[in-house]
Amino acid sequence: MSRSACHGIAFLAMLCVVLLLALCLTSAAQAAKDAEPAGVVSAIEDTVQALAADGTSRDLALESPVFVGDAIVTSPTGAARISLQDGTVLTLQAESRLEIKDFAYKGQSNDAMRMAVSFVFGICRLLSGQIVKKNPDRYVVDSPYATIGIRGTEIGTRIRGNAQLVALLSGTPISVTGKDGQSQTIPLPDYGVDLGPGKVPSAPRPLTEEEKMLFTRLVFRRQMDSMRLQMLLQSSRPVMRPGRF
Repeated sequence: MSRSACHGIAFLAMLCVVLLLALCLTSAAQAAKDAEPAGVVSAIEDTVQALAADGTSRDLALESPVFVGDAIVTSPTGAARISLQDGTVLTLQAESRLEIKDFAYKGQSNDAMRMAVSFVFGICRLLSGQIVKKNPDRYVVDSPYATIGIRGTEIGTRIRGNAQLVALLSGTPISVTGKDGQSQTIPLPDYGVDLGPGKVPSAPRPLTEEEKMLFTRLVFRRQMDSMRLQMLLQSSRPVMRPGRF
């Protein structure tokens, strides 16, 4: 075979590889674009990132969409409020992380609606939405040390080191089940339980004044008005603005 023929074959092979890579990248980008967001960033302070399931990260801004598989992480000066399609509201204070493991709401039958969120570390709050009313058994909230049973409630959690505090902030009683299967019920707002690795949930106790302050609602300088938020959540796909803030 002549040298020119070999060069021609090599060129064609390289061209095929380039085209295949381009097709894969385009398909991946289209899949990400077509994915239905679970919700949007409705308030933000300083640096907050989303770590996707594929290992990529992106800086979040006001109105940024968030997706199933995202881990939301706040910086030492960051904070964020995430509003999900069903009305669930997740709030993260500085140096906190939570993961959106599963979510389905729009266009779903009641039996198919579901949500799974995991608090990993830091100080977070959750205000429950519509899914817990329509399919409570598929509304899953957990942490490294517990599963939290919610029925129309606002809760707070602090995870630092090997210690976790779960607090009922408002609404109906919640159950806190440790990894060993033992449970405690928090009957009243401003009560909480303590737990950690290898420890059963403590008996419910009143929160200290300092602990109550931990979960005081943040005042965000950058937040969406309620009409804009509802418009984005009801649209087919929230719009992501360029830039970080």
